[in-house]
Amino acid sequence: MAEFYNRIVKLNIEGKLFEYNLTDDKRFMIEFNIDFDIAKLSNSSTIKIYNINDETIELVRPKANGKQKEFKLFTLEAGYKDNFGIVLAGEIYDSKVTKNGVDKILELKCGGNISKFGNLPINKTYNNKNTSYIVKDILQASGFENGGITPESEILYTSITIKDLREGLKRLAKDSVSELYISNNQIFFKKPDATNEVVKLGFTSGLLQEPEKTDAGYNIKSLFNYRITQGNRILVSAKKDYTLKVVRGKHSFSPIGQSITEFEAIALWAYQD
Repeated sequence: MAEFYNRIVKLNIEGKLFEYNLTDDKRFMIEFNIDFDIAKLSNSSTIKIYNINDETIELVRPKANGKQKEFKLFTLEAGYKDNFGIVLAGEIYDSKVTKNGVDKILELKCGGNISKFGNLPINKTYNNKNTSYIVKDILQASGFENGGITPESEILYTSITIKDLREGLKRLAKDSVSELYISNNQIFFKKPDATNEVVKLGFTSGLLQEPEKTDAGYNIKSLFNYRITQGNRILVSAKKDYTLKVVRGKHSFSPIGQSITEFEAIALWAYQD
């Protein structure tokens, strides 16, 4: 499993890059815990940056914009020398500084553009339009990327008024019996048995133990893998083969400590029961 050596983590905050990459002699210590859950529209995550200065502390503070706050935007990439990518992108909505001896540690609370998703007005009425048309039009107006629109049922609305992004999409998802979730600034609106990227996982590609059967599906533990996230299809090769859909989990990453992805997944045929 040579591809799981030489860990890399890159944190870009408003254009300023913090990086750990021994190959390029960059040693900014960054650790994170990232939760993901297909049943939640927003997931809270924590990123820690070690040995920071006052300039960095000031960088992450939100800007005041009247009565609103403008949260700082970030992109977090992590993985290994030949296999890394985006784990999370969104907003920093809180921060605090702690000390470990003389070392200052900046702890960031962040999520996927929570403020924009919760507060964005739409105020538009649609006449004789179906679910997919309305969702696509809303996303084009929102600035979020379209992660895919495949509703379970197409509802033709004689007339419907969408006041804001969050409640509008929630209503459309409920009406059409579809899943609605955000991942890395993309909004996904899909039928429950739909999946996104396909990830292969076995004992030679990061799997750490046999999948554990639960009442709802399987608990699985692997070496850190940024591709494992809610909505993705996992092809697991162990004592037997599994075709699963990720529903929730957690990434824990450290450049020098344990870096693990633990997640719950459900067999795709379970949606047909």
